[in-house]
Amino acid sequence: MFNNKYMRTLLAVLLSFWGLHASAVPLIYDEAVDGDLSYRSDVYISQPLGFGANMISGTVSSTFVSDNDGYDSDFDLFNVLMPANAILQSVSLDYASGDGGNGEFASWFAVYFSGPVVAASGLTGGSYFWEVNRELPELRSVGLNVLPDGIVNDYTITFNVIEKASAVPEPGSLGLLSVALLGLGIMRRRNA
Repeated sequence: MFNNKYMRTLLAVLLSFWGLHASAVPLIYDEAVDGDLSYRSDVYISQPLGFGANMISGTVSSTFVSDNDGYDSDFDLFNVLMPANAILQSVSLDYASGDGGNGEFASWFAVYFSGPVVAASGLTGGSYFWEVNRELPELRSVGLNVLPDGIVNDYTITFNVIEKASAVPEPGSLGLLSVALLGLGIMRRRNA
């Protein structure tokens, strides 16, 4: 039926089509499983965002320390890469009280690139949504922090990423069209 040459060619074509979107898997990051997010602005999450709903979950807290003349805060700050040809459609924040806190106040939440993409302060617990619709290569200094004493808050940030519409056909689509036209030409030649 098929010799090895045709099978290898077919397998190579199928694998190349599959590989086109292999990196577009949405990111699911949970601090409890994947490790504590740093407070440093130069730290990148190892996996880039993918197409769809990318979710990052964690906890932020704050305790007043008198010998420190300030707060001992666990705030989260990170950077993450976007996939190629992607648009950040929206950002949502679900912010709820965790153990030991009342979930009443967040000092700030921000997403930056070369300026603020989303910036909000004085957030109380609840759900927040921001429409963005911007093409960005990466997100810098994504952060969430609390200041009042004794508050521990759980959060989930969702980045909805969509593929940028392209007027130029994908190389894979052109390849499929070429193979189909070649097949039609061969069938027509055989029938003639």
